[in-house]
Amino acid sequence: MKAYLLPACILLGFITVAIAQNEAPKPRGEKITLKLNLPKGEKRTLSSEMEMKRSMTAAGQVFDVSMKMGTTMSVVCLDVDTDGLHTLTLSYDKLRLAMLMGGVPLVDYDSTRAENVPNPVTAAIAALVAGELTLKMKPDGSTTSVEGVDAIAEKAAGNVAGLNIDQLKTQIRAMVKSFEQMGGAYPKVPVDIGDSWISEMEMTTDPNLPMKIKATYTLHNRKDGVAIIKLDGTITSQADLKGSVKGDMHMDEKTGWITGGEMAITLAGKVVDPTAGPVQVDMTSTVKITGK
Repeated sequence: MKAYLLPACILLGFITVAIAQNEAPKPRGEKITLKLNLPKGEKRTLSSEMEMKRSMTAAGQVFDVSMKMGTTMSVVCLDVDTDGLHTLTLSYDKLRLAMLMGGVPLVDYDSTRAENVPNPVTAAIAALVAGELTLKMKPDGSTTSVEGVDAIAEKAAGNVAGLNIDQLKTQIRAMVKSFEQMGGAYPKVPVDIGDSWISEMEMTTDPNLPMKIKATYTLHNRKDGVAIIKLDGTITSQADLKGSVKGDMHMDEKTGWITGGEMAITLAGKVVDPTAGPVQVDMTSTVKITGK
């Protein structure tokens, strides 16, 4: 049976959120502008840890899947033009993926050790670690171009016979798109504590299962140059899958870089597997982010 939602879960593993205070502070009467504003030559990192549990029920059988994924990503700002357009390189320093079904290991990959038997999942991950992407990103977090996708996909295809290279390119581009999720925390106008804004994102890592995230962000507090932003969103898809994303993020007010985060994700509903027919999916996951 096809392992649905793995790419989507990985994407969700790159959404950045953090813990905020419980009591809502009062507005200061002072609005701030939050945007990507990295200096030329600056190097930043984002590390994430995700734990996911998923139950799939098909033809009366239950398949329990658990997954742990850890990543460390480096971003270098090569240039910033007069309009604030950033030229960035993005590379993965480390990737760790462990996946079990019914207690039986399906994937056990660690980029810090050599892989003896490549497979479609580990080959794609290994190519990401070995490759580098170049992005043009606006201050609002949206990208205008991405270079390096073809080289990474072709390297992965060279390691595993029969790998669908076009689908892999789509997944890599979608993972880059998930990096833009950071930009969802950038409001279009200056905001004060208590102000909210809405952001929408499409996820297409699996062409057969596109999803949308619609989230409301709220500037919850400000402390020592860090903006604390709460997140409350919904997940929908063309299939009968719905869910939620809740959490907070910490953002450096000067550069717009995420410095920490935590979130909870739920997803439930039915998908149709070509071989197994209707499949009931129930998933919960948690993500923790650390940025420097």
